[in-house]
Amino acid sequence: MKVISWNLNHRTLEKRIPSGVTEFLERHSPDLAFFNEFVDGDSRSVFFENINSLGYKHQIFTPKIKGVNQILAISKTQISKLGWLASTQDIHAQNNFLAVEHEASGIRFIAFRMPSYEVAKDRNLFREILGLLLALKSDEKVICLGDWNEDPFRRTRGKKWYQLDGYTVLKPEGDWSYISPNGNKRSRIDNVMVSEDLKDAKARYLVEYGGILLAGPSRSGAVSDHAVLEVVITGSGL
Repeated sequence: MKVISWNLNHRTLEKRIPSGVTEFLERHSPDLAFFNEFVDGDSRSVFFENINSLGYKHQIFTPKIKGVNQILAISKTQISKLGWLASTQDIHAQNNFLAVEHEASGIRFIAFRMPSYEVAKDRNLFREILGLLLALKSDEKVICLGDWNEDPFRRTRGKKWYQLDGYTVLKPEGDWSYISPNGNKRSRIDNVMVSEDLKDAKARYLVEYGGILLAGPSRSGAVSDHAVLEVVITGSGL
């Protein structure tokens, strides 16, 4: 089973979705795709027509609120939205977080983008809640992926929200997942963690695929400033 997560770099605006997105979906053919930093709107009709024609007829996205990014999930088979975090009044958390169940595999996915909080305590609270939620679900088949806005493999002080019993943070193949507009800064901020039953999964960053430049600096003509995060699930996890 192939799953991808991709930050489309909309930055709360209804930016044009390049044709490279649907071309990539056609060539790579993931079973399930999550797009973060996505913004819905009237201009998306052609995009949704295209992905429907590719077989992605199951679509779930977080509500549209002006000035806030969304998460979009598309699948070739049935997915259902889970009500995790439904009680929060934080619109940034609500719209940058989407939990779905892939019914054929029974895997529950948490797709998120770390909200751009202005106050550090709000960001830390989101991380704390996310860690507590994952801890409660550790006996289930769970994958948490997206734009974490941090590199879990860099040495830092203190225990982190993703350092949980029953989970493994996968280290994607590839040098970077984000590149700055001028191309001078690169980092590994798109990441994935999996529960025990799925620890054999593999992850990698796709910067280019089938002749499509997926990620690059502003003037490169790339689709986004983020690489595609690909997760391949095999074995007993399915």
